[in-house]
Amino acid sequence: MNTYCIGEVQVGKDGHALKEEIDQSEKLDLQKGLLWQIFVNGMSKKDYMEFIHDPKHMINPPSAILFNWPIFEMFTKTPFFLIPCIYFPFLIYYAYLAAKVLSIVSLIFFFFAGLLLWTLSEYCLHRFLFHMDDNIPDNRISVLLHFLLHGIHHAFPMDGLRLVFPPVLGINVLFFLKGYIFPLFSTYENIMASGFILGYVMYDVTHYYIHHNKPTLSYFRSIKDYHILHHYKNPQLGYGVSNKLWDYVFGTVLYEESKNSNFTK
Repeated sequence: MNTYCIGEVQVGKDGHALKEEIDQSEKLDLQKGLLWQIFVNGMSKKDYMEFIHDPKHMINPPSAILFNWPIFEMFTKTPFFLIPCIYFPFLIYYAYLAAKVLSIVSLIFFFFAGLLLWTLSEYCLHRFLFHMDDNIPDNRISVLLHFLLHGIHHAFPMDGLRLVFPPVLGINVLFFLKGYIFPLFSTYENIMASGFILGYVMYDVTHYYIHHNKPTLSYFRSIKDYHILHHYKNPQLGYGVSNKLWDYVFGTVLYEESKNSNFTK
């Protein structure tokens, strides 16, 4: 409801309003470019964490504004359907290269090995990079970078154009992995990369789906409830987005999940 809040008043016993220091996060104008405001205001880490973990839902405009200049703002938004369109050609190409040198058994086994590797990467990225909340330095640059990386998603969880990873950065990450990490798997590097890419695409599409649709399959209803608990109850647990496997392995499951949850209704 913060979107609709225009101010707060405390009244003393004598009926007069009490003066209270305004929180830095309350100085942010959600109708103007947030990046410049966050940087100039020099928000403390404490105020910043309170800001991003208090979910806000924009109505007009429907997306948070990062820049006051429309041409810059345009490049900060990514429709979810671009993810499979961009990455599936890489997936198919790497699978084709692998099929020329591997048996069908090896193709299947190492494809799923690459998929499993993504699920572990998804968990580690979400937990140790996106949610390194306690470990970021208390300065305006660190706060700004954290906001760009993942803070904006927690502050505005229903912003559909700021949910998937921007392809301009993602492609560079893929080329880095393909050049320096996947070659460690020798003959199996291409099929491992193919499975890894499928895992990533499934993650981003699933993430969008559970935020912006009402799932009918029980698995996705469960994942949606689970992920909403991560946003609205405890952002320090429940790091799995497309699955809960590694939350169980590493003991970070959100056990408050209820089969009778009303979140998806």
